[in-house]
Amino acid sequence: MPRARTLAVVVLLLSYGAVAGRQPAVRTSVPLPAPAAVLAETLGLSVPHRDRIVVDIVRLIFDTPELADPKDTQLRARLDALIASSAPGETAPLPLDPSIWRESILRGNVPDARLLGAILSDRRMALLYHGLAALDDETLGWIGAERGLLADLLEHPGTFAATAPSLKIRGGRVVVPGGREAEASWSRVVGASPLEPGAFVRRLFGRSDGRLAHFYDTIAQLDEPRQRFVLALNEPATTRVDRVRAAAKAFERSLPEEQLEVRPFARQPVDGAITLAVLQVGSDGTLAGPVSRRLWESVFSLDDGIQPVFADMAPGQLPQDDDPARVDAAWLLAHIAERSLIGRRRLDTFLFAQRVFREPSPNQSADVVTALRGVLAFPSLMLTLERCGIHSPQTLATAARRADALNSIGRDSFRRDATRLFQTALGIIDRSAVKGGLKRASVETLVTSLLALDLSKEDFLPQYVNWLRRDLLPALTPSGTAESAEDAVLSALAGTAHMAEAPRVVEWEGYRYRVSPELAELTRLRRVRRRQGGPALDDVLAEQGQGKKNDESRAESIADVLTSILYAAHIGQSNERILATDNVALRHALTFYDGAREKPVEAWQFGIEVFRPAGGWQLRGSLLGLDVALSRFGLRWIDLTTPPAAPKLTSTERQTAANTAALMQPRRLTDEGRDEIAAAIKRGRARFAALCANGEGLERTAEEAGLSGWRRESLRWALENDREHLDTQLSLLELMWLGAPRATERVAIDAWGSASLARTGCLCLEMPRRGPWEFYAGRPTTGLLAARGADVALLIAEHFAELQLPATLAPGVMAFAMLDALHGAQPAYFDDWSEFGRAAQNIPRERVLDYVAALTAGGPLLPVETDNGKRP
Repeated sequence: MPRARTLAVVVLLLSYGAVAGRQPAVRTSVPLPAPAAVLAETLGLSVPHRDRIVVDIVRLIFDTPELADPKDTQLRARLDALIASSAPGETAPLPLDPSIWRESILRGNVPDARLLGAILSDRRMALLYHGLAALDDETLGWIGAERGLLADLLEHPGTFAATAPSLKIRGGRVVVPGGREAEASWSRVVGASPLEPGAFVRRLFGRSDGRLAHFYDTIAQLDEPRQRFVLALNEPATTRVDRVRAAAKAFERSLPEEQLEVRPFARQPVDGAITLAVLQVGSDGTLAGPVSRRLWESVFSLDDGIQPVFADMAPGQLPQDDDPARVDAAWLLAHIAERSLIGRRRLDTFLFAQRVFREPSPNQSADVVTALRGVLAFPSLMLTLERCGIHSPQTLATAARRADALNSIGRDSFRRDATRLFQTALGIIDRSAVKGGLKRASVETLVTSLLALDLSKEDFLPQYVNWLRRDLLPALTPSGTAESAEDAVLSALAGTAHMAEAPRVVEWEGYRYRVSPELAELTRLRRVRRRQGGPALDDVLAEQGQGKKNDESRAESIADVLTSILYAAHIGQSNERILATDNVALRHALTFYDGAREKPVEAWQFGIEVFRPAGGWQLRGSLLGLDVALSRFGLRWIDLTTPPAAPKLTSTERQTAANTAALMQPRRLTDEGRDEIAAAIKRGRARFAALCANGEGLERTAEEAGLSGWRRESLRWALENDREHLDTQLSLLELMWLGAPRATERVAIDAWGSASLARTGCLCLEMPRRGPWEFYAGRPTTGLLAARGADVALLIAEHFAELQLPATLAPGVMAFAMLDALHGAQPAYFDDWSEFGRAAQNIPRERVLDYVAALTAGGPLLPVETDNGKRP
């Protein structure tokens, strides 16, 4: 045992007050009520890890009250039968000494071999175990000496089970989030001093149905800059306490339906915890972006219903902002987290402003307000413009006005055609920029010229066609090499229009291949367009010039072709035959039509899949952001002969994971980034191996890998008692953070990250920050857990570095690997995210080689031909 931990345990033993005889242990091991393998098989746990099997059982069975869920009732019956009939199994962790459980909690002479069975037979005991299992030694030792406190915690087991990791006792005082500077604030908020830990803990876990403990636990898990912001540590001490009290009250009000005693591990989709965790805060605790309350009150003023109302903000309408009031944590929680129906879009709008705008000057404020109202009302439009690199308040405000003008068109058919023409044009610009077929310098010029067209006027079509010919097509083919207008668009969408270098040549399985995702994509696009059938873009443009049809028919024809082209760009290779055969692009519905009226605002929401009684599958919503709307169709099976296991991850988690694959772009991936990620994982493995060899540095390892208290303590127990499963303790993401990756301009690790749309509302990838995945758990309808799902990309980076394969091939491999991971993950409960990391690591090297080999069949590995046109 390391010397530091030995001293700590000695102190803890003395704190129990015993001076002779047997001293109670801080934690120990006792037999499971049945063999671990039997428990796992009976309850549906994928891996019988003894270090965490009891915690998994608690999460699986005791998240709901007795008889609340028939499935849980059945699982409890199976567990009870096992406990009653089975002989004790192998040992598992027990926080606190068995004597304390017998004397102060169970109140009965239960032998060690039956202790865990007795605990798991009672929901309150099981939840108490779950909370105790997350505590460090010193805190656990202090609680063990407070026998009366254990009885009090047993009255609030759900709250304690969910929020216990934030409790830390050092030297007889509570270590509060924010440290000594924040003690006065916490004393007022909790109603007891951290210097009186017994009273502090009782009030913390016993008040407001667990909402106070949830607030405390949330702040404890934030990084230091966010803690400084929420706890107002940059404010004078005289005002700090009031700021924190106001934040705590607003946080509690944001949880009207949360009942930790009833559902300890369930969370609201958008609450104070998520709101505070995703804010952008400077290293000094200063909130980023526009922080004027008056500005934000103007933005949110028309957002009180199911759908936000858009209104242009003219320069003279915004009052002079002589009010110095700035947005603080309490204000944000009151205006975002408390508004359950509209909180998510308000949060996404605030985060958009933090990414796009700095503090606006007074003469920009009106445009900023209009643009941010546009984010609320027209999210697909504004997020697409952000991805295009448009950050000008004036341009963004103009775009919002154009969308509003299109929505205001009274005649349905006219509005649909005009909106489709606008969205498809912007969608082509966006996709071309993402793929590298359009230089960034040209993007803003094209967007500005598109916004200059007023498509809400009846005679807009000639201007629009002139814009296509005069502005868009020349920008897509600056060299004038395209054979046709459609070929110019397809080349830009594939990224071939600006290929500066000859494709790299690699050798694979004895053959030489050119690495060109761009050329492969162009071939695929042409194939899809042939399958879609119908006229080409050149045909409908020529008809417009000859004036053979009335304007409305011409507009519809051009819109149909451009919609088909945009769909072709986002239909996955494995599904192109199904989705292109009858050209499902022509089924696209911008809005829901019930025979009476349409809701034009739906045309600017990201598309969702629907199934009509007559007509079958279709996508409804915006034509912008089709890469995420159609992302699941980009995933591919490597082997169609073996039926895959049914996926157990929720549909929203699978959607976020599919978005991750769809947003991964070859041109953003570098070999330097590939190598640094692989090196960081290697360094992380070396550090973990050193920990396994000598047991030293566990606390630091757990912190730097981002492990929760439960994970930290289960790892501690496994190091001493179950070394067989040590190699599966950390995910690839945790190993990478443990290896401290060194990011530079060429080492853009975010390009290997996961989709951030569910977390921050951004159409981008972001490498998940170091921290416990459990923070995002309990929200099955949000897809938030999968926003931490970078493990598949990290696996690819690691294997590619070993094989020295170009990083640009990674998206093609990701299409296979992500689907295998999604079906391979078999979580026991809905948010057991460690299962996804396990599934990713279980993809063998040979399987990755198969993925790469599959890229030679119509993929980005193009065979090098000899002079006679044959493969060597």
